[in-house]
Amino acid sequence: MALFGFLFFLLQLIMGPFDTFTLREETQQMGQVTITDESFDTLMTHIDRRIGDDSLRLEQSQLLFDQGGNLRNATFELIAKSPKRFIRYEVSYQEVTGTLTYRPREEVLTRSLEVYYQKLIDASTSFQTLKTLSIKQILHESKTPYVEMDLDGLYETFSLQDATVLLINDQGELIPYVNTGDDVLANAIRLTYLRSDGQSLREKTILLYNYSFETSRRKGVVR
Repeated sequence: MALFGFLFFLLQLIMGPFDTFTLREETQQMGQVTITDESFDTLMTHIDRRIGDDSLRLEQSQLLFDQGGNLRNATFELIAKSPKRFIRYEVSYQEVTGTLTYRPREEVLTRSLEVYYQKLIDASTSFQTLKTLSIKQILHESKTPYVEMDLDGLYETFSLQDATVLLINDQGELIPYVNTGDDVLANAIRLTYLRSDGQSLREKTILLYNYSFETSRRKGVVR
C-alpha cells in the first residue's frame, strides 16, 4: 500500500493537475500535519494540485489547531467554474485518521451563481496567505489551548471598532491596524480562542488580507 501511494504521488507530479470537473470523492493519506512547518505547506499544495484550476474560488474555510501547532481538523469549501456550470467541493482533513478527503457536493448552472462567484477570492491567494501567515505569532499570543481560524471568501467592507484587528502583510507578518475611520475592503480571517472544554473567549481577533482602504459614508459591520 505504501509503494502504491508513492507511485500514485509520482504520477500526480508527472501528469500535473487533474481535470477539476472529473474529480470524484476520494481520500488521500497525509499523516500528522503541523501548521508551523513544511507539512502544512505540503497539505495546501496537495489540495491546490488535486483540484487546482484557474477558476477555483474559496467560499469559506475553518481550521482548528492546538498550541503546539498540530492541525486537528480543517475544512475548505471551494467553487470551480466551467463555461456551463459551477461545482462546489468540500475538502477536509482529520488528524485522527491523518487523511485528506475530497468530496464534490453539488453542480449549479453558471447563471445561478455568477454574481456571487465574482465576489469570492481566488483559492490560490488564500492558500498562499495561509502558507506565509505567521502562525507562531498567533500561538504565542493565545491564552487558550486551541485556536479556531475561520476564512471567508467574500471580499467585504469593514468598519472596525469592536475587535482586535491585524493586517497581514506580504511576508505574512501581523501588523496592528490603527483605526483612522476609513472603511477597509478586505478578506478576513477570524480567530476564536477555545478552552479545553470547548468554550470560547469573548475577545475577537480579525486578520485582514487582500485589503484596501476607502473613506465612505456607508460603514460595514464586523460580524
